[in-house]
Amino acid sequence: MSLDMNTGDAWRYYKQMLNQAEISQEAQEELAKRDPLFALREKRPAFAFSMAMLFILEDSLSERFTKVMAAHDISALLLTLHAIFIDFQATLSKLCQEDLSMYMPYLQELSRDWKNLETLIRQILHFKETQNLQIADIVKKSEDFMNEVCDFKGEEQYSLAYYLGKQAGQDWVPFPFMRIVQHLHEEFKTIGAHSILQKWFDEMDTLIAKTQSSEL
Repeated sequence: MSLDMNTGDAWRYYKQMLNQAEISQEAQEELAKRDPLFALREKRPAFAFSMAMLFILEDSLSERFTKVMAAHDISALLLTLHAIFIDFQATLSKLCQEDLSMYMPYLQELSRDWKNLETLIRQILHFKETQNLQIADIVKKSEDFMNEVCDFKGEEQYSLAYYLGKQAGQDWVPFPFMRIVQHLHEEFKTIGAHSILQKWFDEMDTLIAKTQSSEL
């Protein structure tokens, strides 16, 4: 496909890639509620298509679209980040009540949601030097959050993000990964408001609120 595709094709392809990224119905409803992508459909179809390319991680063309994105408004990109933060927070929150460290479908879901989130955060880092202070703040806070997850390892040799990256799409689970997930659950059950999970929830609450602003 090329960037001269018509509006309808770009929109349909974007929706298809959202589905492949497996963004939840709740998050997609949040996107529809805000509605800016329907405006983009009429005004910037090439940008809608370039956003879709974010989720084709194996596609060698994806690097090319990074440059395309930099020339366009970031608001729709941040709206997508808003939806993916909602997904990742919802998935992590399941650990508050139940130890899912040995439940394969959950670990795959967690890995998939992290992969989507990390990919999009790395894309918005291209806007790190923006003069828009609100956007710069979102980019910085998103990067800080990503680094926290990347650095967290509990008592294991490698970090949670390392195992999330290795696990995504696989049918095996390293024991250290399971222990880290179990640690997150047990720590939350023990100290609640002072746990790393609660810290992450608070940070995501802030980012979810900031990325839904129509003023960006």
